[in-house]
Amino acid sequence: MSTTLQKQRTDYSTVEQAMIWQKPASHVTSEQEQRIANTIIATWQMPEMRITNLLLEGDAGSGKTQLAKALSADLQLPYTKITCFADMDKSDILGSLLPVLDEDSELQTIFDESQSQTEVFSRLADHLKLSEQDAKAYLHRYQDSHQSVSYRFYPSEIVKAVQNGYLLEIQEPTVIRDASVLVALNSVLEPNGTLETLQGRIQRHPDTVVVLTTNRNYQGNRPLNESLRDRMQYSEKMDLPTIPVMVTRASAKSGLHDKKMLTVMANIIRLLDETAKANGIHGVAGMRSYLYWSASATFTDILKSFDQMVLYKVTTDELEIDLLKQAIIDAGLWDQLVSLVTQSAVKRTIPAVTPQKDVMPSVSEPTTPAVADQNKPEQDSEADKQTVSPDNEKSLDTKSEDDNVQPDGDKVTAEDAKRDTSLDVTGTTGTEQQEESFHEGETLSMPIIDTEAAKQTRKALNQSARESLQNTIHAHEGLIVHVPQITPTDVKLANKNLQSNHLITDQLVRQMREILQNGHAGDVAKGKVFGKQFDASKVVNQDFGYFTKKRTPDEDPSLAIAVRVDQSASMVEDDRIKHEQTAIFALTAFCRDLNIPLTINGDTADVSERERTSIYAYKEFDEDYDTALLRLTTIKALNNNRDGSALKILADKLAARTEQTKLLINLSDGQPKAMPNYTGDLAKADLQHVVHEAEREGIVVLSAALGDDAETLKDIYGNQRFLDFTDLNKLATNLVHVVMRFV
Repeated sequence: MSTTLQKQRTDYSTVEQAMIWQKPASHVTSEQEQRIANTIIATWQMPEMRITNLLLEGDAGSGKTQLAKALSADLQLPYTKITCFADMDKSDILGSLLPVLDEDSELQTIFDESQSQTEVFSRLADHLKLSEQDAKAYLHRYQDSHQSVSYRFYPSEIVKAVQNGYLLEIQEPTVIRDASVLVALNSVLEPNGTLETLQGRIQRHPDTVVVLTTNRNYQGNRPLNESLRDRMQYSEKMDLPTIPVMVTRASAKSGLHDKKMLTVMANIIRLLDETAKANGIHGVAGMRSYLYWSASATFTDILKSFDQMVLYKVTTDELEIDLLKQAIIDAGLWDQLVSLVTQSAVKRTIPAVTPQKDVMPSVSEPTTPAVADQNKPEQDSEADKQTVSPDNEKSLDTKSEDDNVQPDGDKVTAEDAKRDTSLDVTGTTGTEQQEESFHEGETLSMPIIDTEAAKQTRKALNQSARESLQNTIHAHEGLIVHVPQITPTDVKLANKNLQSNHLITDQLVRQMREILQNGHAGDVAKGKVFGKQFDASKVVNQDFGYFTKKRTPDEDPSLAIAVRVDQSASMVEDDRIKHEQTAIFALTAFCRDLNIPLTINGDTADVSERERTSIYAYKEFDEDYDTALLRLTTIKALNNNRDGSALKILADKLAARTEQTKLLINLSDGQPKAMPNYTGDLAKADLQHVVHEAEREGIVVLSAALGDDAETLKDIYGNQRFLDFTDLNKLATNLVHVVMRFV
């Protein structure tokens, strides 16, 4: 295939030849690469059916970009790429028209980079060694001598690739806020397609191969436009490679060849990846982390480099770190790694340096090992004979029993030495008493209820819920939406809960408040001397401010949350219902303090023949939080559970919201079960359909397990949506931490 292409394409320039990716010796051909290359080869001589549009979708570090580059080598096509960003517009797709003001490259740079006319004059004055007044006069004389300004079209990498027949990788198209931007590519993705640019119409070169690479279900990502996805002729689901492939690649790239050690390290990476997904942690443990961690064996202790090379890339949150470390310990992988490191004494390719006592190296001193002093006495001291590692600890090979002495004179036991290499899982949980409390001394009071208004609210809620279930298997099951009544006893209990929960929420609110206050929408700055869009209305001006450009906004942190509360009878076990109530209470207080839109529904099933589904509306989006805090005290374990109807109603509420991120959290202790036959495969299929439809609406769905049915729930919702909340004592803190990841 590659020989055929090389014969067809003899017109490559030297630069284009250099753009064809060369596989390094460490490259290991994957199953996906072989499959895709063979598919393209098989269709290459079929002009109308040639496979040239590819979608690679998977987790970070799963090898998407590496695979795209490898295809460049397999197909002998020059490789180029474009990385998408949130505020990308069509000019980034097609190219930009920019003014060419002077042959002086420095002067051109001033016009290209300045943000305002004032900045132009200031930088121009510095460049010409003139006063700002003289710089203004210079600019006016320049303008008088040039009746018109010339412009140059700078094509994007997309235009270059399409025009010349390259392999083009478009990275992360799903981060673009304006989903219509990539629709501009629709026509060029067709066989013999065209692209309309400021230079005119460009015909797609028949050898062009377009590869879209995107992460799967990551925060900030949006669903790929359906019309664009449909034009992808071939899609590949990218996951972490198998353990043997991971080991082979790491051995080839890192210089570490201990396969047993590499296997344990690979298992740790995979476990971290699975645990992070299961607990809603958005960090990444993938091939990049694995390869660099393996390579660190050549210059440091892999046990000590684990945090910096792997763990902190996943998260730096103390609670999440503890959770991840505990998973590794429980699986026995850390003990295995410690044992292998101790037994094998990993060879280092960079020799250790013995620092001189009380001497700090200067900046000018070399970092390479010093040459031995030729005049050093032949008899070295006992300390000089000791091998010292880069972290100033004595080598295990030369450590004597007397060396195991701490500064206070106590000997270090074997158990203590083992403890030194264990993972510390005693980090802070973020619930300590703070100097300032948002809730301390605060009390909730009995709300004034307008009976007629409350009646109309219940009627509207019932009508809306029934409309949501019209085209579902729950359409003919009786449904009633209740709004819990509040008593003076509920008020007392709510105030008690508010004071106990401020320890959980206050510190977290303080951490997030500043972020939420910095959210601004993007707008357009007009009258610029450079930009991506030409503003025809400005041509009458003589200040060269002919362009507009989009001001880069802060990332919009807007978030709406819907929570489903399981009120099935099994929730009485292990006081699950009380833990659930406390967690929802803490989350509501947190959302109140940060003004995050929140809705909460509880549900049960089979109260009566007429009432197969019961929904308890604890909070609607437009209701105040204090009333919700009072209603939450009425949560009780009741009967069966019909999860699909409850989640569908909440998903429809979220779909109508305008917030950027929409989060649906399902709190449940087990699989659904309701009369007459809502259980097993029927219930599973219904739930998966509800989740699929919700995600098509841009909703992030997470399901938390509160009981012993964690594996069943994981099977229903999938690893990437599953939260393991089986430790009920940490439920409140864990739930609020999950929400913080989406703010």
